[in-house]
Amino acid sequence: MLDLNSPLGLDKKPQKRGGGLRSRAFRSSMKALAVVAGLCLAGGGAVFAIWQTNQAGFRKTETAAVEPAQPEAPAVKPVMKPATGNTPPPGSALRGGVGGQPGPAIIKVTPDMPTGMPNVAAGTADGNVVVVQNTHQSGQDQRVAHLPEPALVEQSSTGPLPVRGADGLRPMDAYAVGWSGARGARIALVIGGLGLSQTGSMEAIDKLPQEVTLGFAPQGNSLQRWMQAARQNGHELVLQLPMEPFDYPRVNPGRNTLTVGDGAKKNEASLLWALSRMTNYAGVT
Repeated sequence: MLDLNSPLGLDKKPQKRGGGLRSRAFRSSMKALAVVAGLCLAGGGAVFAIWQTNQAGFRKTETAAVEPAQPEAPAVKPVMKPATGNTPPPGSALRGGVGGQPGPAIIKVTPDMPTGMPNVAAGTADGNVVVVQNTHQSGQDQRVAHLPEPALVEQSSTGPLPVRGADGLRPMDAYAVGWSGARGARIALVIGGLGLSQTGSMEAIDKLPQEVTLGFAPQGNSLQRWMQAARQNGHELVLQLPMEPFDYPRVNPGRNTLTVGDGAKKNEASLLWALSRMTNYAGVT
C-alpha cells in the first residue's frame, strides 16, 4: 500500500551494479587483457633466462688461422740420355728378326736430324731396309706445290714418270694433302673427268674447296697447266687411268685404253703413256 506522505521516487529499489550487456563486455575485455599480460610476462621471463645463460651476447665470429700457400716446386724436365749400349741413335739401322733370323733394317728419321735422309744402304749389304719417316714433314708447301720434286721424276720416251726417291720418299708422300685432323671417319671426295672441258676444269679448280680431290683424265688437254693451277689452290690430284668399261668399244674412254684383249706389252705401253701425261699427282684411280 502506498504511503501518501513519503517523497516521490524513494520507494524504488537501487539497480545492481555490473548488470547488463555493457557490464559483461567490460568483464570479458579485462579477462583478455589479463591473459595477454600473463603471456608477455612469461615471454619476457624466458628471454631474460636465455640472456642470463649467455652473458656474452651473440657469438662473436672467430677468425681461423690460414697457413700461407707454399710455392709449387718447378717441374723437372726429363734429361735425355745419350744413346749407349743397346739404344741405337736416330738414323742408325736396326736389325729386327724372329727366332734368330735376321729381319729388315729399320731406320727411324726424327725431326731433329740434319736435312737429308740417311744412307739407307749403309751397313745393310742385302738392301733389306724399312725407312720410318717423319710424317709431319711430308707433303709440299703450297707455295711450291705446282713444281714437281726432281728426285721423284724419271724421264722416259713418253714423258716424266713418277718414281720412288733414292731416300725412300714416295710421290704419294710428297704430293698428298694431309687430312683435317677432325675425329671420326675419314671421307675423301673426288671430282673426276677434269681436263676434258676447259670451262669445267677452270670452274672446278677455282670454286671447289681445297679439301676436294681432283681427278684428271689423261686424254685431256693442257693437263700440266691445269695441274699447276690446282696445286697452287691447295687441291690434291689423282690420275684416272682409262680402263675397259662395260659394253666396250661402244662405250670407249678414249685412246690408249687398258683392255683385256690388248695383252701385257701393249697395256704396259698404254699405262706408261697415261702416267706421263702430268706430274704432282698423289695416286691413280
